[in-house]
Amino acid sequence: DRVFIEDIEIGVITSGAYSPVLGRSIAQAYVDVRHALLGMKVEVERKGKRYSAKIVEPPFVQPISMLGKPVL
Repeated sequence: DRVFIEDIEIGVITSGAYSPVLGRSIAQAYVDVRHALLGMKVEVERKGKRYSAKIVEPPFVQPISMLGKPVL
């Protein structure tokens, strides 16, 4: 799986999964440092289909609060 800005390949997905806490898919990728800007909108190609994505800083979810619930 690959990461693109328009038709320029800028990275490769190393792992991905569905996050039940966030209710959507998440992934980790190696991205060319010139394009690794927080908040940058990119596209992820999986099995020939492209999906919108955004570069964010981990963790994807805040640590669990004192009440045992995720802090979103």
